[in-house]
Amino acid sequence: MEFQSIKEMSELKNNEIEVYKGNGTYLALLVDRISSGDKEIKQMVNGEVAAKFHPKIPETIQGYISKRVEKGIALKNLIHYKDRENELEISNVQTLKESRFMDESVNFESTLSLYGDKASIINKDSDNLIGIIISDKNMVKLLNQMFNIAWNASTPV
Repeated sequence: MEFQSIKEMSELKNNEIEVYKGNGTYLALLVDRISSGDKEIKQMVNGEVAAKFHPKIPETIQGYISKRVEKGIALKNLIHYKDRENELEISNVQTLKESRFMDESVNFESTLSLYGDKASIINKDSDNLIGIIISDKNMVKLLNQMFNIAWNASTPV
């Protein structure tokens, strides 16, 4: 098989992966999360990174939370150990958020969100914001299984 034909096989043909760059990235991924029709979002987030990013777009964050709650979409939130007292990340019945913290040794700089048959990943580097939405049932199933293993090994906040 020629290199060119292998390269053509690797090119995405049917929008299974969407890539976003720049200022509208975070909003695009938030909107996708609450537009899926699913009633649960699972996420792994670094609250310290989020705390630096969210003040830049407070209206967007509050609007997103309000819309998510209005639609009855619950949030399972896996956070870093040091975020266990971060007001933004802890469990909150009013905002349908249940949080657990991971072991101290686990740290992540990006956020992974799982909803319906989709997964999104965003780096939250405000100088070079990149987000990816994966729409592949089998890949998302694997990521959900990995999330559930981490969730069951985590500690409630």
